Amino acid sequence: FRNPNGCPIKGTFFVSHEWTNYDGVQWIEEGGHELASNSITHVSLEGSSASRWLSEMDGQRRIMAKFGNSREEAITGMRAPQLAAGGDQMFEMMLRAGFIYDNSIPANGGKGSEPFWPQTMDYKPSFPCNDRPCSTRAYPGVWEIPLNQFYGRFLPQIGAHQRSSMMRAAVPLNASVDELYQMLRHNLARSMDTNRAPLILTLNADYLQLNEENSGMQALERFLESISHESNVFVVTLKQLVDWMREPLPVERSGEHPALRCPRNFASYPAGREQCAKPNKCIYRTPGMGSPEHQFLTCSPCPDSYPWVTNPTGN
Repeated sequence: FRNPNGCPIKGTFFVSHEWTNYDGVQWIEEGGHELASNSITHVSLEGSSASRWLSEMDGQRRIMAKFGNSREEAITGMRAPQLAAGGDQMFEMMLRAGFIYDNSIPANGGKGSEPFWPQTMDYKPSFPCNDRPCSTRAYPGVWEIPLNQFYGRFLPQIGAHQRSSMMRAAVPLNASVDELYQMLRHNLARSMDTNRAPLILTLNADYLQLNEENSGMQALERFLESISHESNVFVVTLKQLVDWMREPLPVERSGEHPALRCPRNFASYPAGREQCAKPNKCIYRTPGMGSPEHQFLTCSPCPDSYPWVTNPTGN
């Protein structure tokens, strides 16, 4: 699928460490997609210190760089594990570590309200903070991309849609491909017909593999096919979104924006799978970590120890 300017669409992948194969992470970046940190352990960091946040979020960035052969300087976004944002401690860490944006805070403006735009934390967020801890100070230059509620199935008994920040939680298990597609169109229309705030599709494997028949994937492909014929809709990464918002252009000229243009090597999209054909399988005994053994695949040499919070490079 391509955007109106002919460039391939891209997505942001929030990666946590445990059970991740880094040859796949490398393939994702080689395809032009964005990598972002989702922590090492993927356990809630609510109430944790800025130092613990740093170990988890920056540590995962270092792991992706070393074992996914990714560019560490290009990993500038994050999402809190379990969507449990950390208030001032989290944003303080972001300033220290050079993270540009977070995508963790749910934004629910109430029934029928307009979705919220991303904003810098120079000022108090325009959306209410319903999940504590909340930030109390300004963090100049740090962006919050809120998780607007996704509107799922309409529930006549309460006269409202089932809603959630994560798409899977807003849809029933027995939803058909057509019903899921209509939900996607409804949420896009909700943004397009009001303030045109970006629609963030919070996809995960549970949604894509719904009904064990890949119903979510089929609906997503149908949705992407439909919008590929619309000249005013772009599918972008969150970093591209932030870069566009810093210097926005009218929609008819957005394809010229440096953040949305594509390099010459993507002219033959889809990109080929360039990572190693036979990745290294790294296996470790980890009796004190909830599983007697941990393993991952990587195109890099296996480290001496299993990478973890206190030793992200495994040296």
